[in-house]
Amino acid sequence: MFVITSDLEKPKEDPVQVSSNCAHPSSSRTRESKKNRGMASFPNSHSGLGNKAKRSGPGPTFGFSGGIVCIWNTNMFVKEHVSKSDYFVAIMGTWIPSSTRLLVISIYAPQELSEKRDLWNYLQSFISRWDGETVLMGDFNEVRSERERFGSVFNQQGATAFNQFISSSSLIDPPLDGYAFTWSHKNASKMSKLDRFLLSEGLFDFFPYLSAICLDKNLSDHRPILLRESCLDYGPNPFSFFTASFLWMDLTVCGKPWNISNGFCDNALIR
Repeated sequence: MFVITSDLEKPKEDPVQVSSNCAHPSSSRTRESKKNRGMASFPNSHSGLGNKAKRSGPGPTFGFSGGIVCIWNTNMFVKEHVSKSDYFVAIMGTWIPSSTRLLVISIYAPQELSEKRDLWNYLQSFISRWDGETVLMGDFNEVRSERERFGSVFNQQGATAFNQFISSSSLIDPPLDGYAFTWSHKNASKMSKLDRFLLSEGLFDFFPYLSAICLDKNLSDHRPILLRESCLDYGPNPFSFFTASFLWMDLTVCGKPWNISNGFCDNALIR
């Protein structure tokens, strides 16, 4: 289990108190500036932190941001290195159950397009040097297409730069079930899909049933997003047959021809 809390409201006293504001560890959330931030989680989020929780952070504060705090279960993940920036915290380590080298980057992207381009370029270089799998999560403050924004101006240049970053970094943007938009104005006049997960292709070799979902909104103006691994097996497909087809089909069962006319057949299998 991996939990990311990003852009918490600046604490008035000891920064350590930030961790006590965390929501349930099974959720993942990012929030706008000037608001309390929420959490992001990683596979096996159903298992609690227990007494094995470790923390890295808070990251450096920037503007109204109170920093980024990352929490994980040491039974599931071993940290090796941490890299901090104004806009992200990157944790490099090993996912213990599959011995997978894993880079987890929690992001709160800037608003300005020029600054976002600098961030995308830096992260692309960062990811290209990493020998392992990658997970990016958080508030990217950008959309990929016009349909991901409602009630506000769509910036084609920003979307193009973001899409180029995703493509050049060989990342996958998994579909987000639940709600179409992760952020909304308090009166719902403006809505955008600003929060998402970006995953390296090889991650699906280790977690083939990964899926993302957008959950119900609570205190934040952002909805929580959750990355989970779930496999639903409904068993074999049930067999069905429409007897109306007997009116025009000649069938053979166990070598006996069925030449059905007028919808009548004396075979007990279809009674």
